[in-house]
Amino acid sequence: MGKFLTHAIITIFLLWLGISLIGGKIDEICVEGKFSAVQAEAVNSLPWGKCPGYRNGDCRVKEGDRMLAKECSELSRSFFLRNLW
Repeated sequence: MGKFLTHAIITIFLLWLGISLIGGKIDEICVEGKFSAVQAEAVNSLPWGKCPGYRNGDCRVKEGDRMLAKECSELSRSFFLRNLW
């Protein structure tokens, strides 16, 4: 049990370190821009297929919300196994 706990702590630390070091770069790579008021209004006029749970039922786009590149969105869906749900 001690060996497993050591490996778990090291793994968590390495994940935290990696996220800390490249966290700022993710926005540079994955964020294509931010919604303007006109763009947000246009998107809100379209029907949502499914409201993501993390939005807590508030699926309206707001001015300043970030637009993610499709490649990053698909990568995160695969990484967190959301494609299987």
